Amino acid sequence: MMKHSEVIYATLSPPLWSVKTKGKSKVVATNLLFEQTEAFLIHLSRFTRSHLIVPVRGYELNISGHTLHHHQWLNKEPNPHEHFNISVFDEERPIFLNRFDEFQMDKAWNFESKLEFYNQALREKNADYILGKHQISPKDRQFFFCPQRYSRCKGKNGKCSHYYHYIETLPPSHWRTEPRG
Repeated sequence: MMKHSEVIYATLSPPLWSVKTKGKSKVVATNLLFEQTEAFLIHLSRFTRSHLIVPVRGYELNISGHTLHHHQWLNKEPNPHEHFNISVFDEERPIFLNRFDEFQMDKAWNFESKLEFYNQALREKNADYILGKHQISPKDRQFFFCPQRYSRCKGKNGKCSHYYHYIETLPPSHWRTEPRG
């Protein structure tokens, strides 16, 4: 079983025009937000040559300037965004940290963002903020990002064997049968 730990706390905010599509539903806008975030995480995984694990992603769409929060409508500036913690396998942590120093954010995400090293002292505060103040992305969204760099990443049937090591650490309610990406 491979252990993993958090390395980054991230906030990604795409511009309003990139998720707000005239005449489209909120489902379409939400999927665009998820896809943009996942494209960023794929790029980060490949650049750092590390497997990234993002088990929970909290998001707020708020494209109309109004948002429903705890059964109350709030007037807010439109601000679609996602918050999440990025974990890596402990054996890949040094590789991730060395490569992350060279990472150029603007090549992967040209919009508002905040990436900061994970502070274990703020673990509960981060979890409360992500889980308590935001909607949680659906379970069918990608949560494991493979750099597709190592021989074990190519595994049987083209599936990354790291994924199966990770999934063994989850309780059965979180198991997903096939990796995405």
